[in-house]
Amino acid sequence: DGRIRELPKDRILFLPSGENPKVMIAMVPYLRDADLRISVFGESSDEVQSKVEQGIRSKYQECEDAAETFQCPLIATGHLTVSGMKVSDSERKIIGGIDGVSPDLFSDKFDYVALGHLHRPQSPDGKRIHYSGSPIPLSFSEAKDKKQIRVIDVNDGGVSSFGVDIPLIRRLAQLTVSYNQMESAFVEFDPPSEKLETWVEVKVKDPTFSGNLSEEVRELAKDADYKILKVLPERSNSSNEAEENGDISGFQLDVNHPEKIFSERLQQGGIEENDQVRLMKLFEELVRIEKEEGAEL
Repeated sequence: DGRIRELPKDRILFLPSGENPKVMIAMVPYLRDADLRISVFGESSDEVQSKVEQGIRSKYQECEDAAETFQCPLIATGHLTVSGMKVSDSERKIIGGIDGVSPDLFSDKFDYVALGHLHRPQSPDGKRIHYSGSPIPLSFSEAKDKKQIRVIDVNDGGVSSFGVDIPLIRRLAQLTVSYNQMESAFVEFDPPSEKLETWVEVKVKDPTFSGNLSEEVRELAKDADYKILKVLPERSNSSNEAEENGDISGFQLDVNHPEKIFSERLQQGGIEENDQVRLMKLFEELVRIEKEEGAEL
């Protein structure tokens, strides 16, 4: 079921067999908060961090102890975030909501540590601890990343590893443009492509609220050999201040008409037209329910 085995000896996988082991795998899956500590109301973030790291260290120490009688290399797995690593937009904090743990909780008794969760191939120590990363980009923030797999070589000399680049079949690309210069920007925009068409995320700086931003952008790229998957408005600080004051590019927010506000937001969110219609109907239903419940009070 993906949970860590209760008995440390049951976490050790022997390859090719228990009778003639050449390598041991300490099978440590994603560790849930409840696996590591007892939550106490009012704990500070530093206290949570300390308890989580102590709990993780304990789980790996138990694996070390269970494997110490065997004379062969020991490899550990893990699903967590190590501090200092590069993250992408599609990753979330895990285990107690903390940002990451120190790489020194993996002792030198582990000849190799194979980590998952982060999508970029990277290493905290450049030697024995590695994230192989995801085989394909999972967000536009990974558009420029090289994806790879890692090959682990176990022999009489110990454990070594190397990365093998994964060929791209589809590229992701990002384009940030000013609303007033969108047309010229799309004329010049020519992202590289692979076997499949490139998917593009477009960020538009300081868009106006006249019309549908998503439709405007897609119209400019209708004859392109790439596909626009996402259109996002990106506001300057001055625009954000105006928004907080209730005035967005000449549009005065009217709290008495939330449907109008929601409609304007939908048009600028890079959402397909059919989805806009569906979300608008759902929002109108929520407003109706809220008004009815308010009238009953």
